[in-house]
Amino acid sequence: MATSILHSNFHVPLFFLANLIPLLFAQITTVDEAKRFYPLFGLGANVALIFSGRTVKYFSNMRKNLGPGVDGWAISLKAMMSIVVAMGFAICFLYWWTNNYVPLPERSIKKKVQILSLCLPFSLCVYISFATYI
Repeated sequence: MATSILHSNFHVPLFFLANLIPLLFAQITTVDEAKRFYPLFGLGANVALIFSGRTVKYFSNMRKNLGPGVDGWAISLKAMMSIVVAMGFAICFLYWWTNNYVPLPERSIKKKVQILSLCLPFSLCVYISFATYI
């Protein structure tokens, strides 16, 4: 029973995990790298909308040309999900290739300021004065 529910609704956790990729990317990048990569994510999303629209239109037109008794919805859904899985494998390959063949940029390691235990107002002033993004 549970496996049939899992198999019938496999796309829900699949798309949930796909939406976690930018969040995971945010954990491993610095602010300078994020300034360079996040606009590319937006550009990629807009280009993907163009290709996804053309793909849906193609498979919708394909269903019209099928013979009687053929479930066109199942065929087009399987084809589109196969494209999603293939693109997932392409992303995994690019991730592997990037980690193995692209050199990492040099990151500067900031020295941590060692502060003794201070009273609350003074420690707040120190925090605000050393905070980079406030």
